[in-house]
Amino acid sequence: MNKLFGVLVGLLLAAVAVLGPATVLAHVHYPNSRSARPAEPLLFHVHGLAFSPDGKALLVPAHTGLMAFRDDGWAEVDGPIHDFAGFSLAERAIYASGHPPPGSSLPNPLGLVKSIDLGTSWVPLALGGEADFHFLAAGYRSNAIYVRSTEPNSAMPVPGLHLSVDEGKTWRRRIARGLEGEVFALAAHPQDAGTLAVATDRGLYLSRDSGESFKRMDGRQAVTAVSFDPDGRNLRFARAIRRELVSAALDSRSRTVILLPSIGLDYVTHIAHSPADQRLLAIATDRRHVFVTTNVGKTWRQIAKDGDLP
Repeated sequence: MNKLFGVLVGLLLAAVAVLGPATVLAHVHYPNSRSARPAEPLLFHVHGLAFSPDGKALLVPAHTGLMAFRDDGWAEVDGPIHDFAGFSLAERAIYASGHPPPGSSLPNPLGLVKSIDLGTSWVPLALGGEADFHFLAAGYRSNAIYVRSTEPNSAMPVPGLHLSVDEGKTWRRRIARGLEGEVFALAAHPQDAGTLAVATDRGLYLSRDSGESFKRMDGRQAVTAVSFDPDGRNLRFARAIRRELVSAALDSRSRTVILLPSIGLDYVTHIAHSPADQRLLAIATDRRHVFVTTNVGKTWRQIAKDGDLP
């Protein structure tokens, strides 16, 4: 994110010049105080954000495994303590990438792996030992999985954007014509396998042809996070230096603004929507602050500060 930091500094200086999971979470521990984990913060890094299908748990993958938040506190999900990179939740599975813990039987790097029990166990799907996908997006009901590869592997001799609709058995390279800038986030449409949004330092881009071509939807600032709402009618994205989320309708020019909590010079890195309640949103920031709103941004509750209890 060094380039993003430079972009943010430039944008800030310019601004100053101008303006002066329907599944019950099982096998978890719920510590009520930091005494359960005294040596490290709850969230060492934040490499994703997703609500369980029933909306009752917010899942946060990091370098040191998978954490979950419910009304009664933070939970450490029992299971492999993967160093997660890409992470995306679909209706019936979580898809992820990264590195396994020492002693694991899984290949390193993980390639594409899958969990059907909200992270308690994982099975390899594709490219184990070959690929570590930091950008990965699965459509909630579409069966589409998009990844951005940075190094060649046996299925992707040319790095770039790739699509699978069969859980990694086969991959198709996408041309990504019109997509500009450094990629910060991918978001797959929940139902339409051919629709993909990409956030870059040049703005927000949308593809309607499975990543073959893109059009810029917003170019005012770098866009640092993007997500589709559960019904797929709107994109919600965060600009680099504005304390707001923008909700943009896909089929019209309608746009609305959702005010964010005060985050200072920090910026949003992940946005999550509850599949069970469209009023329930969560955001995570680069400084590992995590906030939740139950009323689409009218009020926010901070549940993590600098990666720890607020």
